[in-house]
Amino acid sequence: MDENVTPQRRPARDDLTAEPQPSTGPLAPPPLAKPGEVRAELAKARWLYRAIQVETPEELFLVVYNGWGLGYETVSVNGQVVNRETGVLWFAPRLTFYVGERLAVVRVRVWPWLTLRSLELLIDGWCVYAEGV
Repeated sequence: MDENVTPQRRPARDDLTAEPQPSTGPLAPPPLAKPGEVRAELAKARWLYRAIQVETPEELFLVVYNGWGLGYETVSVNGQVVNRETGVLWFAPRLTFYVGERLAVVRVRVWPWLTLRSLELLIDGWCVYAEGV
């Protein structure tokens, strides 16, 4: 190869440079959030318990995941239980609920010795909080 030749860059493809879009499905409402519009930070952490402060343009929310129940786990928003899962396996991998008007999901993975392996909070399909992922 000639040392005096400058390599030519290929033009960027639109499909590779486009902004990521949240997943949509037949049951999902159209997303209200854009990247960076909803923020979340950990407010409190305990064994099988996380309290996450969520800020949306409309309001502040406190989302709490609690896996302490004997045979069940709950998610609450501003003190109101919005999802309670019971079952033989105890830990549901996915809990769906609403934060205000926005569709939210908590995805949880638990180690066999009953500590959180990972926890993610998605709002309108965007991950706004994650740990251990």
